[in-house]
Amino acid sequence: MIIDLLKTEYLKFRKNSTVTILLSFYFIFLPFSFVLGSEFKDSIPAFISNKDAFFVFPSTWDYMGYAGSWLVFFFLGVAIIYMIGNEVAYKTLRQGIINGYTRNDFFLAKFSTIVIIAVIATLYYALVTSIIGCIYTEDLTMELYLENIGAIPRYFLMCMGHFCLALLFAFVLKKSGLAIFLYLSYVMLMEPILKLAYGYNFTNKYTNYFPMNATEDLMPFPLWKFAEGLPKKKQQLDYDFLLPYSTAATLTIIFSILFVCLAYYSFKRNDI
Repeated sequence: MIIDLLKTEYLKFRKNSTVTILLSFYFIFLPFSFVLGSEFKDSIPAFISNKDAFFVFPSTWDYMGYAGSWLVFFFLGVAIIYMIGNEVAYKTLRQGIINGYTRNDFFLAKFSTIVIIAVIATLYYALVTSIIGCIYTEDLTMELYLENIGAIPRYFLMCMGHFCLALLFAFVLKKSGLAIFLYLSYVMLMEPILKLAYGYNFTNKYTNYFPMNATEDLMPFPLWKFAEGLPKKKQQLDYDFLLPYSTAATLTIIFSILFVCLAYYSFKRNDI
């Protein structure tokens, strides 16, 4: 059944130029982010002692993951909202239900689609990072390659965190333009403002538990790992103002389930 739903989703959007462009930008800009980073590595602050570390194993997993998180948030998240809002705007959702689709079928099709997109995005991240790391890492060994391999499942969870939030905005608001605006605004403006209003600083850990902060801490800004003079926890690489990976992963799973449940509840109650 799920395979049939996914085939239908593919047929709906395979020739949609907006979706194609948004997805293509992710695949184009992810390897380009490495090129951009290597071009500007001389601009890396002086407190970073090893400026080449971002482009070799095991650290390239972190650099490419951080770059990819922005591409996932913007291009893929917007594509997901567009795919849902487009069906409401052009009445294809209503027509599908008239033709025998149930609401559960429609919701399952959309959720399955975001899982597939997250899997493909993660596999592409793993492929691009592996190629770059193998090319630029001297004295490459399997142990070095696998040292930070946990970045791959963290990247998948990061994708799902953003996609489930996009799913929620799309189903609650239904209009693509408004949903995209609020989705982007929440991640880039609203949550940071809420954190500041709550009293965000390096010692106030409670603000780290906001939904998108937890998701972003799965693939944090990698400069912190190489900065000198910042307070590190004794037994892990995470800095005090970043959530441990295990905590960030747990929170991302919890918030993702919550977002999906709220989206489903809204979809079941609202008129189509």
